[in-house]
Amino acid sequence: MIKQDSQRIKQGRVINRARAPICKVLRFHPEKIRLAQQSLSADKEIMEISNLNSARLTKWQRMIIIALKRGALCACDIAYAIGLSIPATSHQLKQLHKQKMISYNNSGKMVYYSLANKLRTN
Repeated sequence: MIKQDSQRIKQGRVINRARAPICKVLRFHPEKIRLAQQSLSADKEIMEISNLNSARLTKWQRMIIIALKRGALCACDIAYAIGLSIPATSHQLKQLHKQKMISYNNSGKMVYYSLANKLRTN
């Protein structure tokens, strides 16, 4: 998955069609990915997210929220942590952003996503 995404980016074939912003460079942060994956394996975290008004959340969106509970992540790290392609992750991020569940910050060529204030306290 990562190799295919990086090849597409290098070849300029990734077209950002109304998706959430993604990093302009493909860079992974192994420590952040490891922490996000640890969060995903915790059953307690999954139950907390299920208790949210989550009737409208997909499995992937719940996984993204759980991964972001440990801190801000770039789209590449989120994709790798949850096992989804970068374009598919970007689509899920866009949906969560529309629901005001996450926010993002541009930092140079990187885009970092974090939980919205209303979810940080949960």
